[in-house]
Amino acid sequence: QRKVLDSCRKRFPDARFLTEEKAHDAGIPLIRDSDIQSLYQGLVFGVDPIDGTAEFRNQLWEWCMSIGVMRDGIHRGGVIYAPDVRGGTAVIGNRGRGVFLAERGGLKVEQTRIISPSRKESVVCVGIDCARLPSLNRFVNKAAEGVLGLKSIGSCALGLAFVAAGRIGALVQPHQKPWDWFAGYPLVEEAGGK
Repeated sequence: QRKVLDSCRKRFPDARFLTEEKAHDAGIPLIRDSDIQSLYQGLVFGVDPIDGTAEFRNQLWEWCMSIGVMRDGIHRGGVIYAPDVRGGTAVIGNRGRGVFLAERGGLKVEQTRIISPSRKESVVCVGIDCARLPSLNRFVNKAAEGVLGLKSIGSCALGLAFVAAGRIGALVQPHQKPWDWFAGYPLVEEAGGK
């Protein structure tokens, strides 16, 4: 996180940051959970250095790093990088310029769009938090009856990246903190999804 914040601050000195991990340097202008309204002013980066912490700790592949950017309340773009997916996978997008998928450390790069298969041909990912909410769990079980595949995913940002990259049809996820979806939201929108 320190490298990301320092790099962004060097290029954009007036930027503020919304992060899951708290910066140890008092000079970093952080937006606190209680001050979400200030997201709508100026340049804001949403940074989650490890989304899918439990998976990362247990040396599983379902984790990523994500950085999103917003200016004056409008999401402008994001990047989500998963080092352990297909030799290194990045989903990168910018409002009005498209979304791109880079795999195998950038050896293969392609522009992406949201997929539109029939529901019966869709793979849907569900956040691991769904199991903790009985009403959402019932919804997920019912939805599973009408899709090709259903799997859990340990990272909200990675699930959104897979939607934007056209790898899955949908992500079902209960309420998350802003840094969990900050980079993925503009990617999904720019790729043609909701």
